[in-house]
Amino acid sequence: HDSPMGGHSGFPATYQRVKSLFAWTGMKKKVQSRVQNCQICLQAKPDRAKYPGLLEPLPVTAGAWQTISLDFIEGLPKSNH
Repeated sequence: HDSPMGGHSGFPATYQRVKSLFAWTGMKKKVQSRVQNCQICLQAKPDRAKYPGLLEPLPVTAGAWQTISLDFIEGLPKSNH
């Protein structure tokens, strides 16, 4: 990832590329570990964790301002305004 030619595909493609150029004892496990633990890939990879469930619709109220909902976002940087 540090150069235009850097980076890697998944394990099979990366292993084949390394295998075509080098050989050492334990190479397959080392390449697999390196690909699985690549910090840049781990940070960029989308979250595949299961969500707790589907959203459920809110009931329709009989009139305006009978229900008020708020969303809170924490940890934002302080504004100059």
